[in-house]
Amino acid sequence: MTFFGSSSGYEYQRLSPKETWYPFTPSLYEEQRGHSFDYVPKIKENDFTDKSQGFFSWICNLIVTFLIFLITFLTFPISGWFVLKVVPNFERIVVFRLGRIRPPKGPGVVLVLPLIDQWQRVDLRTRAFNVPPCKVSTRDGGLVSVGADIQFRIWSPVMSVVAVQDLNSSTRLTAQNAMMQSLSRKSLREIQSERVKLGEHLGMDMNEMTKPWGLEVDRVELTLEAVLREPDGGHSGPLILPPSVPGLEVTESPVDGLMEKVRSVLSEELVQQVRACFLFQISMDSGLSKTYYVDLTQGCGACGAYAEGVLSREPDVSLCLSEQDLLAMFKGDLQPFSAYSRGRLRVQGDLNTTMRLEALVKLLRNT
Repeated sequence: MTFFGSSSGYEYQRLSPKETWYPFTPSLYEEQRGHSFDYVPKIKENDFTDKSQGFFSWICNLIVTFLIFLITFLTFPISGWFVLKVVPNFERIVVFRLGRIRPPKGPGVVLVLPLIDQWQRVDLRTRAFNVPPCKVSTRDGGLVSVGADIQFRIWSPVMSVVAVQDLNSSTRLTAQNAMMQSLSRKSLREIQSERVKLGEHLGMDMNEMTKPWGLEVDRVELTLEAVLREPDGGHSGPLILPPSVPGLEVTESPVDGLMEKVRSVLSEELVQQVRACFLFQISMDSGLSKTYYVDLTQGCGACGAYAEGVLSREPDVSLCLSEQDLLAMFKGDLQPFSAYSRGRLRVQGDLNTTMRLEALVKLLRNT
């Protein structure tokens, strides 16, 4: 535990010795003159000594700091309510004293001086965000809608504050650009069959770009939302079919069978009760992704595999879940709200509209 502002001994991970990674940000790793800020600590050496400060500035800094310390001591314990901060294990405090960076403080009870210290809490726990689905043109002329779920953490509290103004927005934008550039060099078949491998490569590419910000990407999971346009030639590569085996026939997907059951219970009464259009983005057990729709907005309703132009309107709600969870939900074994609260169902749209699916689930269960 630290007390009265002493450094906790928190050690940063050392970066690989690649000084030419980011020629556009050399001042983040070594002392440079003529930039917008001349002094940034040598993070990789865990060195926060400020050698750019002149003698007169150093004397003024020392006098002002001593006076603030003296006033804080004379007014203690009243000043203790304002200058003592409790920092949990998963946080650090980054302090700028008279505008100059100091070593990070925490965990424990730390001292932040009034008037001359500006401080900011930095959470070191793993965070997650999702890249919304975006259209990507593949190498073979296809067009797909792809999103991603990304987990990252901060390994350098100081660089996350000094090097970038808005860490979350910058990371999200970097992830989206890196994903689009990486996938545009792949064929549709590679994206469908090698999503895990592509996610790992994308994570490494993002780490190359975000390490100067004190950030490390832990996990990237790509989600193929839909194939908007087939590649040139109808498919993205040679299609090799195994020889036919007597007694072994290809059966339809369980989800296709489920859609047939849903179609059999559609009615005007159900449409009047629900009045919403749902888009299901399903991660199949085979590793592929398929998209289905259930339109309960007009007539007797409609459902089936989704294709561009099949819907006359934008869906009210998009739901992302696995094949097994979809089957369990429509069988009544998994409630929509329970799946959502446990993270097994991702919803884009109004949650109350999503809950109207229970009317369809009850109808299927009773048939």
